[in-house]
Amino acid sequence: VLIISARSGRGEGTTDIYYPLLMLPTQCWGLDPLFWSNMKLTAQDIHRLDLHPSKKGFSILGHPISRAEIVGTVVEISLKHNRITLSVDDGTGVINCTRFSDEAGGISSTFKKINLGDLVRLHGTLATYRMQTEIRICAIHLEKNLNTLTVHWLESLHMFRKAYSKPSKVQIEFEERQRKGDHKSSKCEMGTI
Repeated sequence: VLIISARSGRGEGTTDIYYPLLMLPTQCWGLDPLFWSNMKLTAQDIHRLDLHPSKKGFSILGHPISRAEIVGTVVEISLKHNRITLSVDDGTGVINCTRFSDEAGGISSTFKKINLGDLVRLHGTLATYRMQTEIRICAIHLEKNLNTLTVHWLESLHMFRKAYSKPSKVQIEFEERQRKGDHKSSKCEMGTI
């Protein structure tokens, strides 16, 4: 485990940032609590995610992640026969967010209400399409309060400092066992990694 202290320029003290020396094997990802949560991220964060060497998922500072939440303004809407793609700008960058049509071949009524310039909150899974990271939309909400974007940025920063930059117990156990030479990490149970 490599921990670097970064000093904030605003007199807020230092923040320890954790950098894993080893990546968790894919079979252990579900033990990291952040893997199952919608991580509050910005478009810039999503574009900077590390692709796991197995190309099966993404990670941020050693935490494997599968889901994200983003808030931004819809700047482009693209309708294809089986999907709708929204380009969402959150002030840090633009991210494509895609929803495939349902079994009946239609797009839900929520998407029909979305227009260019609308502020939206998206929840979805992370995926790669044509070598670009995107969000596969699970849920979308139109936001009426313009402060929602600023609040999301602040929550994202807070979560980075309090959770995303800290090692998980699973990662610490995994690295300790690897350092001791115990390479029996096929079992991914807490206390037995």
